[in-house]
Amino acid sequence: MQVALNGEDSYEGGEIVFITNGELQIPKRPAGTVTIHSNDIVHGVKLLRAGTRYGLFFLQKNAV
Repeated sequence: MQVALNGEDSYEGGEIVFITNGELQIPKRPAGTVTIHSNDIVHGVKLLRAGTRYGLFFLQKNAV
């Protein structure tokens, strides 16, 4: 899970990108937006060209 701590107007580039059903998806992420996905979803982040992109990242780890 990722929480956008600042909006896309604070930086240039840095968009999160998903590939689902063979298509590129680039969701809008204003401050406070939560993005949740599993590890089997192909994803990445475009080059951050200017500004600072702040986010909070949570990872679920199974107990051993």
